[in-house]
Amino acid sequence: MRWIGYVAGVALVGLGFAGLVMDSDPIGWAWWFGGVLVAHDAILAPAVLLAGLVLGRTGRWAKAAAVVAGTVTLATLPTVLALGRRADNPSILPLDYLRNLLLVLAALGLAALVPRLRAGTGLLGLLLGLLAGLVAGLLVACLMTVVGVIDARQWALFLAHSALLGTVLGGAFGARLDRLAGALVRGMIAGLIAWGVWTLTLLPILLGNAPSWTITPGDLRSLVGEILLGGLTGTLLSVMLNRVPGRTSAVLDRARPDRMG
Repeated sequence: MRWIGYVAGVALVGLGFAGLVMDSDPIGWAWWFGGVLVAHDAILAPAVLLAGLVLGRTGRWAKAAAVVAGTVTLATLPTVLALGRRADNPSILPLDYLRNLLLVLAALGLAALVPRLRAGTGLLGLLLGLLAGLVAGLLVACLMTVVGVIDARQWALFLAHSALLGTVLGGAFGARLDRLAGALVRGMIAGLIAWGVWTLTLLPILLGNAPSWTITPGDLRSLVGEILLGGLTGTLLSVMLNRVPGRTSAVLDRARPDRMG
């Protein structure tokens, strides 16, 4: 019986290849198939590894939120990019899908912070992270304006992005940023991830353009800026956490999500 299944399978595979050659563009299909493999191995897999490194010691809530957020983002990316939208048919993709995606991601982020907020230390990390992100954002925005990476109309967006980056760092890691070296490394990794998510994807969409993942010299300068922003935010947050009156890293560390079950 197994041989019957093998023969039927080979016949179906042969039928599929015959249809591919005779009824479609095999060269275009090969480019598409190869592009999928390259995108998976060169972009998606490294991004997942980086996310795992950053979230490796966070709690179950944060890991679950990250998995759902990544899946939702990948599934809705074609609608966010308005692929297939036609001006002569407004019923095709009629909604603001970027806004809806951001709302879902914000809700997931809040859900991931529930254990910390319940423990009473998450709010502290959020507020200090917000402050650290704004201060670092101001400094880096001045530098990036001088070198011509951003202009005046992008300051508000960049500061909002910086505040969000600091809030995520403070809410997700909290007491684990009490050591300066660890905070610097985590912040730089977060900046690297933010470069791909913010600079190459969300910022062009918010400015009314299509996202471009083609790396240019300007993108490399923005990469340095994002890594600098993340590292500076993590460093400032670490200093702030160690200077909180009446609190030590040992006290803050009691609220670790991975110890809360």
